[in-house]
Amino acid sequence: MILVFFIYGLAFFILGFSILLYPKRDSAFKFTDKLGLIAGFGIMHGINEWVDMFKLINKDPQTARVLYLLGLPLLVISFLFLVRFGAVGIIESNAKFKTLKFLLPGLLLAWSILIISSHSHYLSGTVWARYLFGVPGTFLSAYALFLQTVEFEKLGLKSVVKNLKLSAAAFLCYGCLSGLIVPRAGFFPASFLNYDMFLKLTGVPVQVFRTVCAVAIAYTLVRVLSAFEWETKTRIKTLLEDTIKINKDLEAEIEKRKKLEMMKDSLTHMVIHDLNNPLMVLSGNLQLMQMALKENEPVAADMHKKLHVAFQESRHLKNMISNILDISKMEEGKLNLRFEETDLGRLARDAADSMNVIAQQQQKKIIAQTISDLPKVNVDKDMVERILLNLLNNALKFSPAGGVITLEVDCNEEGNSVVVSVKDSGPGIAKEYLDKVFEKFVQVEKDQLKLKGKIGKGLGLAFCKMAVEAHGGKIGVESEPGKGSRFYFLLPCRQ
Repeated sequence: MILVFFIYGLAFFILGFSILLYPKRDSAFKFTDKLGLIAGFGIMHGINEWVDMFKLINKDPQTARVLYLLGLPLLVISFLFLVRFGAVGIIESNAKFKTLKFLLPGLLLAWSILIISSHSHYLSGTVWARYLFGVPGTFLSAYALFLQTVEFEKLGLKSVVKNLKLSAAAFLCYGCLSGLIVPRAGFFPASFLNYDMFLKLTGVPVQVFRTVCAVAIAYTLVRVLSAFEWETKTRIKTLLEDTIKINKDLEAEIEKRKKLEMMKDSLTHMVIHDLNNPLMVLSGNLQLMQMALKENEPVAADMHKKLHVAFQESRHLKNMISNILDISKMEEGKLNLRFEETDLGRLARDAADSMNVIAQQQQKKIIAQTISDLPKVNVDKDMVERILLNLLNNALKFSPAGGVITLEVDCNEEGNSVVVSVKDSGPGIAKEYLDKVFEKFVQVEKDQLKLKGKIGKGLGLAFCKMAVEAHGGKIGVESEPGKGSRFYFLLPCRQ
């Protein structure tokens, strides 16, 4: 019998701790929260059966009395868990049974009255606990478990449905064996339907049959827990499907954007090509007209000056178009640089002389300062010239009348790079804009410059940055509001 009680208690322990430890967080199943009551029943009932086991092992009267006193509350509490589980499960499944919520306090009151009026409090307490809590608790739980099958039948979980029904049947059997077959007592029906009668009738102690039921209950309910594993897998599958769908949508959106980008690039190249051809014709004719005019004729002198300004503006427009084309090529990695040994000092002076004609028209001045022993650099000469023209044009744009722009070319302290800087006498740039001035289409706010109508197109400085970096150099800006700005770039010396 010791082994029987050991297996009996172990089965309920396994049931209780399996429910408690099985991962079921955030489950959508209706009976999830109520499973804790079954776990409580399993653990408390398992302890009670092991208390009975220790009664058989230890024959000491005083120890036996302590174990008897411990066993009764364990038995009562375990069955109370079942009554609560059954009542709540039935009420939630069928609103017509709301009166069941009064069952538990009513049974407790009846049990208290019966054991107080009894001469043998422990014996009557045990018997009436099985009658009043064991029988309704197991029967209600069996019905509650059966009602849960509806939810799982809708989900097509046949294995879970089968185990719920088997568990319900096992609870019904256990209710009869543990609630109706009780120790012999001097009142009906315990005086007739008891352990001794069952042993005479079957030849096997009732505890053996209870143990079989306990194992069946534990086995079937642990199998029911597989529903949570199915739920987790279903959630993961749904999440993966949603992720795949989102990825496909993103890929479709990316592909759509790529096509739009290609259309934009094609349109840009087409427009620029269509602008570039007539602009070259216009620029060439202006240059021819300028060469044909005689400086010694008064009307020609005035016309020569106007033609020169027109020629410079057409050159500036061509430079803007080239910026757009080259930025697009650099972003696509298709720009081929034509490196050649270049005197950067001379290139800077030529750029300053070229822009000084426009500067004088605006009552401004460009000063070029270069050192005599400046090392040569290997660069794309045309591109670096455009960098210089962009920076000078930017400085002219923001410098006031009478302002001076200084173009300096020098070596850095290490002597491994040539430093080119353009300093203007404009209003300066606020600190929060310094990191943004080299971005495409980013323009400094007018109120920060305090110079209305002088906002650029947002491409010149972006071109400068990309062109300098394409040469392995770096570009930067230093500025304070009210103190002008200094744009500079470094290009590595010829190795």
